Amino acid sequence: MNDPLYLFGLVPADTAIVPAGVGVDGTHPLERLELGDLTAIVSTIPRQEFVGPEAEERLRDLAWVGPRALRHQAVIRDLMDQGPVVPVRFATLFSDAENLRARITRHQAALSAFLERTRDQAEWSVKALHDRKSDLARITERTLAERATELTALAPGRRYFEEQKLRKAVESGLSTTLAEACRWLYERLSETATEACKVRLQAKEQSGLALDMAANWAFLIARSAPDAFKQTVDALSGPGNPGGLQLQMSGPWPPYSFSPRLDES
Repeated sequence: MNDPLYLFGLVPADTAIVPAGVGVDGTHPLERLELGDLTAIVSTIPRQEFVGPEAEERLRDLAWVGPRALRHQAVIRDLMDQGPVVPVRFATLFSDAENLRARITRHQAALSAFLERTRDQAEWSVKALHDRKSDLARITERTLAERATELTALAPGRRYFEEQKLRKAVESGLSTTLAEACRWLYERLSETATEACKVRLQAKEQSGLALDMAANWAFLIARSAPDAFKQTVDALSGPGNPGGLQLQMSGPWPPYSFSPRLDES
């Protein structure tokens, strides 16, 4: 059985984009596979690395996945620097060129429209961050202090019950405030973007950030307008929004969050 093809991304066939270097295995070279109006950037991958029970175990090993995922991203960034690209998710494999051709043909219209829509555009990430533990402690302390006279007059058991109710109310109120602030921010930031979408939240253990993530967004921004977008982000960060959320911006990235899914029928 032949080794599968590993797909990195798709580019317009009429561009002179030249993939450089090797694939995620560090051995097989990158190649162009012409598919009519589109060109797939692929490499052969040893079957045993990504297919079978042992491969499934490796794909759960961050030490193994990490350098290969970084190589995957580096290839797509290089393609993006040369022109428009449809970035494909890590570890997207096809049994052979004909299988790949059939899948691309099925999504031809959506892929071509995407390349045209994202020409001269890049994705920028914006995360809304806060210290939930610190915020809860601060608001709870203030709330209990405001009700101190009333609480002190209660019997110990009743006082404990009322304090717990107040703590729960503070937590619920904070969640509502943050949700409203996130909606407000998303609307303001979307006004300066070509497109916008919400991205899955990550816990601090996943994100590596010191603060909690209240929202995670992706914005499609014209390559000529990142400075204007950054100014908007800076102006809305912290005291610039109702929840006092800190905004963290990063990019430019290939437009992963807006790319058509090839695994959809």
